[in-house]
Amino acid sequence: MLYIHDTTDIRIDEPTAVSIGKYDGFHRGHRYLISNLRKAADKHGLRTLIFTFGTSPAHFISGKAEKLLCTKRERQTLSRSCGADYYIEYPFTEEVRKIPPGSFLKEVLHDRLMVRHIVAGPDCRFGYKGEGDVEFLMEYAPKLDIGVTIISKEKFHDEVISSTRIRHCLIEGQIEQANRMLGYNYGMTGKVVHGNGIGGVEFGFPTINQEAPACKRLPMSGVYLARIVLGEGVYYGMSNVGRKPTIASGLPVGVETYVFGYSGDLYEQRVRVEFLKFIRPELHFDTHEELRRQIVKDKETVEQLIRDKSFTEYHVDEYFIDEG
Repeated sequence: MLYIHDTTDIRIDEPTAVSIGKYDGFHRGHRYLISNLRKAADKHGLRTLIFTFGTSPAHFISGKAEKLLCTKRERQTLSRSCGADYYIEYPFTEEVRKIPPGSFLKEVLHDRLMVRHIVAGPDCRFGYKGEGDVEFLMEYAPKLDIGVTIISKEKFHDEVISSTRIRHCLIEGQIEQANRMLGYNYGMTGKVVHGNGIGGVEFGFPTINQEAPACKRLPMSGVYLARIVLGEGVYYGMSNVGRKPTIASGLPVGVETYVFGYSGDLYEQRVRVEFLKFIRPELHFDTHEELRRQIVKDKETVEQLIRDKSFTEYHVDEYFIDEG
């Protein structure tokens, strides 16, 4: 896969089929769209192209920081797993924002990217103020000898799968529903940093501490059954997402994980932690001893879940092999 980013000076010299979108999460709906993109490309002898923006239009216009399902690095990794030939993160600038939909079709897609077929969902929008919709596409694309395929939305429990719906599940602690819609275990990859050392010294549960990327949407604060990917090794454990209110006030939101059966030094290493099942919300305890007793109960709960295999996981380590 050829990854192109941070430039509008792009020229592709072979005919392509494209799908355009934000692709936050690369969830099952996105991959259903891309599977149809590959079918259209194979049928017409074209290369596959995923087109997205490095900064979302909504974020560019509002100027507000947004919490995303995927970091840029994760999006790149997931796009590779979809088998695309090209993955483009196009800069979204004021000049790009003002491109009319007709000019975007001809000058960017047709002329620069050699697009000869477009695969889109029924809510497709492009060009200035999103004026280019499916009706516009169906009318103007054929004039440029660009074919169009409109794909219905993938559903879960009779509702359309969307990044917004997945974010809502994460906020509500419904991690298992989020994972089913994503088609992989939701998680984060981050460098292991030094914590306060209380977990191992005072509680007898040595943990790793990670700060989440600023743009990353973490699930609801609380304790989770976790799957931990260390290079090519996989472990289970329990993770606390939150601010650790019993330990101190004003701490930033982070992820603290007790890795079962691992005793090595992981400081400064990049580790992926995936959330499989919600155990309980984050709580404030009056004393450290009350917290220690609760951690013991949490560990027993998680260990029982692991023994009973009372959780669902997705074996997609190839997606994130570069993230470890």
